[in-house]
Order: sequence, then structure tokens, then C-alpha cells
Amino acid sequence: MIVCPFLFLQILGGLCLLRFLYTQWRIISVYFFPKEFDFKGLAGDGYALITGGAEGIGKQCALYFAKKGINLILVDFNEKKLKETTKEINENVRFIHLNIVKFLVFRFCHRKSYGFNKPRRSRCLRCI
Repeated sequence: MIVCPFLFLQILGGLCLLRFLYTQWRIISVYFFPKEFDFKGLAGDGYALITGGAEGIGKQCALYFAKKGINLILVDFNEKKLKETTKEINENVRFIHLNIVKFLVFRFCHRKSYGFNKPRRSRCLRCI
């Protein structure tokens, strides 16, 4: 029985070539056969929270997610533009105005911190 001394190197080279071709196919297939990500499946029956949803990238994300049928929670400082965005998305969207800044200032002002029993003093609704 005669064994070719280079048979092992030929098999190894063939495997390396197959791996190289596979990686090239994966790179090329991303551009020619793109797969759309399933946001609806990821969100399920939950909600998507979008900060800065009144304009720019946040607004475009809100429009895209609304087309996909995902429940949205939009947050923005500009109340007027946020109302316009919710009307643009759908007429049946409920708009709730919540001033979260006052809540956060109150919450962080009156917490016990650093092991002291006295709350930190700053300007908030309770301290004034």
C-alpha cells in the first residue's frame, strides 16, 4: 500500500479553502439576501420605550415601530412636537403628559444617602 506523503497537506488545504469560501459566502449573502429583524417577535405584547421620540432619529424609530405594530411609549421634553408625532403615527394614540423632571428632583432630593438619616437639601417642591 502506497501512501502519498502530501495527502495530509492536501486535505488540510482543502478544508482551509472550504472555510474561506464559506466565510466569503456569508459576507456576500448579507448584502444580497438581507434578513429583516423581527422587532414584533422580540417585543411580544410589551412596549418599546423611545426617548427623544418627537423628532429626529427617535421619531423615525417610532414611525417604523408603529408600522410593525409595536406598542410605543414616547418620551420627549418638547410637548408640542411630541403631540404632532403621535398624531402623525396614528389618530388613536393616547397622549399622556407627565412631567417626570419634578418627580425625579423630588425623589433624589429626599432619599437617604451615604448612611445619614437626614435627606439631602436641594431645591425641589418639598424643600421650598
